[in-house]
Amino acid sequence: MKYVGLVLIASLIATQSKASVVDTWYGIFPGSRLEFKANGSVSVAIPIPGKESKPQLGNYKINNNAITFSKINSISSGIINRHEVLLAANGLTINFRRKDAFTETEKRYFALLMASQAKLDSVVTDHRALETYAQNIYKTIFAYNSDYKKDPPSGSCLKGYTAGNFPVIKPTLNMGLVSCTVVWPSGSTSGGVEVRASDGFKVTLP
Repeated sequence: MKYVGLVLIASLIATQSKASVVDTWYGIFPGSRLEFKANGSVSVAIPIPGKESKPQLGNYKINNNAITFSKINSISSGIINRHEVLLAANGLTINFRRKDAFTETEKRYFALLMASQAKLDSVVTDHRALETYAQNIYKTIFAYNSDYKKDPPSGSCLKGYTAGNFPVIKPTLNMGLVSCTVVWPSGSTSGGVEVRASDGFKVTLP
């Protein structure tokens, strides 16, 4: 059953004995979808850029125009009116409307927003990978020194790093790795590593 143009809350509540009755709304984010079933269950699909995201299943209650959710991660409440459903999720307000109810301007704006968010997520992922790479190299040079009782190799780690039987594989990145250097002064008991990315991000240990 589909309602025409607006949400008929009274009708929805009155037919809650029919689990097959579904009221469907569509979000401006590609692939986002909100389905209210008359038996009190709800399915919420909010895709995350760059990640596989499955719909979340939970329950809902409507009191006047306020919605409360249970068993849905990061979404606890929302507002429902004649034209749209507004959900609060992770500090953002996400709009759901009838299919094709968004203007072309809104669609373009959110497409740019999604692309920007995906790029930001990619940068954060790369930075974390570089931090882990530097930490693994740092642990490796000390492990080598402890096991072999001699200086680990100093020099470039742009393509990865190996000291004895301790290989460290360079991570796959979206951004460039412009420099990676291991320094262990001859006869020393300590050394360090510095990794620098093309966007200026740098990790220096210690």
